[in-house]
Amino acid sequence: MRTLTALSLLCILVGCATNQTYRVAVTNDTQEPITIGLVKEGDPYQDQWASPELAATQNRAPDSRMWAAIPPGKTADTGPVKGRFRGDAQAILRVYEGDLNLSGILAINRDQPNRMDIPLHPGMNHITVTEQGVRLHAMRDTPSGEVAVDQ
Repeated sequence: MRTLTALSLLCILVGCATNQTYRVAVTNDTQEPITIGLVKEGDPYQDQWASPELAATQNRAPDSRMWAAIPPGKTADTGPVKGRFRGDAQAILRVYEGDLNLSGILAINRDQPNRMDIPLHPGMNHITVTEQGVRLHAMRDTPSGEVAVDQ
């Protein structure tokens, strides 16, 4: 009983992390290539989920399994990607206009029109990327139809 109480208190104090699995299929419905990547905002830290900014500060490249360029008209599927998420930690799909290397990714800030950060939900996520004027736009495919992704 004391062990159970101690474990409960530990979870309350530091927060319990849950294992979650994501799968993301991204269709590039633009005229140019796009670069996509998965990152985690929040704890606990995991190398494979590190943002390009964090990887660069550690003199490393982002995990190549989590980043890809998608030619126009093509779809890429990440396959299952597992992670540990605590509290309000969130898996994010980043979408950048162009076939970018690390320095190109680092040059684009969150609020620029050629980048989108799309929160993901555990399980399968179908995203179609289009262009609206000079901005990227995304639609989330759901069983009840497509839903715009707010930015």
